Amino acid sequence: MDDLTPALIDFCARAVRRAARRLAEEHGISLLLALISLAVLSTVGGGVAVYTSSNLRASYTDRSNASAYHLAQAGLAEALSRLEGADDPTVTTILPSTTRQDTSLGGKYTYVGVAVPATDRVTWTLTSTGSTGNPTRTSTLTQTAVVRGLVPGADLGSWSRFYQDDPTNCLTIDTVSMPAPLATKGDLCLVNGGSITGASTTLDVGKSIYITGPPVTGSTDYPGTATGWTNPTNVFSNNGVYTTNAIAAASTGLNEDATNFTLGLPATAKILGIKVSLERQAPVCCNVNEVQTISESGSPTAGTFTLTGTPPGGSSHTTASIARNATAATVQAALTASIYGTGNVVCTGGPLPSLVTCTFQGAYASM
Repeated sequence: MDDLTPALIDFCARAVRRAARRLAEEHGISLLLALISLAVLSTVGGGVAVYTSSNLRASYTDRSNASAYHLAQAGLAEALSRLEGADDPTVTTILPSTTRQDTSLGGKYTYVGVAVPATDRVTWTLTSTGSTGNPTRTSTLTQTAVVRGLVPGADLGSWSRFYQDDPTNCLTIDTVSMPAPLATKGDLCLVNGGSITGASTTLDVGKSIYITGPPVTGSTDYPGTATGWTNPTNVFSNNGVYTTNAIAAASTGLNEDATNFTLGLPATAKILGIKVSLERQAPVCCNVNEVQTISESGSPTAGTFTLTGTPPGGSSHTTASIARNATAATVQAALTASIYGTGNVVCTGGPLPSLVTCTFQGAYASM
């Protein structure tokens, strides 16, 4: 045991010296650790920068996409507003391609409307495209709008209007003038001078129109002497007595003019459903034949002419060419051959340019 102690002590001493030498040889480990730490931090920092940049670009893209979408919506809203505010939304040219700048959204929008008319409606297709820059993004939206009348057979021009939806009551315009388009599913009553004004104003009425005007002083216009007419002023009254005229054979009576009917209507109003009958009848008496004369003017020295006629109940025909100095017999032959038939026309006088007189007889007597 005493012999092992020095050896053990010597072994331990050598081990301590070797450990001391190894510890002395690791004096550069701090630099290595610093380099490793720097590499790790650089990698992490680069990743953070790339991630941040990517998110920023994505944020800009999302913002541009959202702005383009809202710009397209703004274009649709403006197109619908213009369509609703139009006097006549059936005019197919009221929504041309239109571009607007919108600084609040950082871009612009372009919209256009295309109309497809049908019998009782007009269908609009509205298209709006919004676009932004940095980065450039676009968004396109489409919407349809249908313009139709409110009652069967309605005028589609009545769009922005005063409207009554009750079909049981009469829409009453009392005393005042209505300057806007108007529509009702029931009756329309104009009373005490109430009227609808405006050259382009339209009405849609589902039932009947009743007009009750205030007391007015009116007058009529009729021939001053009223030659041949009995009761000429009765044309304006509803008293069961009719104005008549006795017309002599082969003569013409004076006109019976009736104007200035004061119904309290707008000057541009159209009245449907009023029936006017006018009859002028000559007595059947005298078996008077139709007589026509043919003459020439200007003293022609050459050339030909033709005559065109329509027999009663027949169709129009034209003669062959007739010489400018033809005799009455030649004119008669041309008329009978081409139009009226043998024995139905007799021509006398002439030769042209002297007057030729043709009398219609036979099948056309007393016509």
